[in-house]
Amino acid sequence: MKLFGKRIKNIVIAGCGRTGAELAMYFYRKNHHVTVIDTRKEAFQKLSSDYGGERVTGDAGDFFVLEKAGIKEADLFVAVTDRDNVNLFTAELVQYKYQLPNIVSRVDDEDKQSLLKQSGIELFCPIKISEEEKNRFEEWGL
Repeated sequence: MKLFGKRIKNIVIAGCGRTGAELAMYFYRKNHHVTVIDTRKEAFQKLSSDYGGERVTGDAGDFFVLEKAGIKEADLFVAVTDRDNVNLFTAELVQYKYQLPNIVSRVDDEDKQSLLKQSGIELFCPIKISEEEKNRFEEWGL
C-alpha cells in the first residue's frame, strides 16, 4: 500500500472510538502492522475479536506513549480521537518531532480544518466516513 508516494506497512492510530476501531480493523485486515493508542483501556473493546494488532494505553500527546506505539518505525499516523484539539496537536507533534510525512487527522470543525490545510497533514471528517471517505484511503493505495 502507498500513501503520498511511500509504501505503507506500519500504522499508528490515536483513538479507539468507533472511527479508530473501524480504521484499525480495515488496515489490519489488509495485512498492515497496526498499533492503536487510547487513554482508556476499555476503548479497545470496540476492536473486533480477530484484531491481532497492538494496543497501547496512554495519551498520544506523550512522547513515551508514541514511541511505545512504534511511531519511530511508523509509515502512517492517523489521529482520530473524538476531540479536534487533540487530533490537531498530536498530528502536528508527530509531523514536527518525528518528521513523519504521512499523517491523517480527523477534524470535524471546518474552522479548525483551515489551520492544517497548508501543513501537509491530510484531513478527513468522520461525519463523512461513508464509502466516500473510505474510497480516499483506497485512492492513496491503502
